[in-house]
Amino acid sequence: MSAKARLLAKIADRSALVGVIGLGYVGLPLAQRFAEVGFRVLGFDIDAAKIDALARGRSYIEHITLRGPLRSEEHTSELQSRLHLVC
Repeated sequence: MSAKARLLAKIADRSALVGVIGLGYVGLPLAQRFAEVGFRVLGFDIDAAKIDALARGRSYIEHITLRGPLRSEEHTSELQSRLHLVC
């Protein structure tokens, strides 16, 4: 099976790991949506304050509502069990 076919199969069965670099106005909702539809997601951001806020369940973007704390490498809670954060 080719690399392309393996990737397409992982996308189809939601087993692909999605990485989102930058959790700002574009990255955070994108990561959240991928997690909501069943993908495992790694969100990366250099701003430790953003990671800490998300890990406490607080959104720093007005129109983004979180359902609870997100998981980070330093914290042990998770957005819908799918989104991990890395600073």
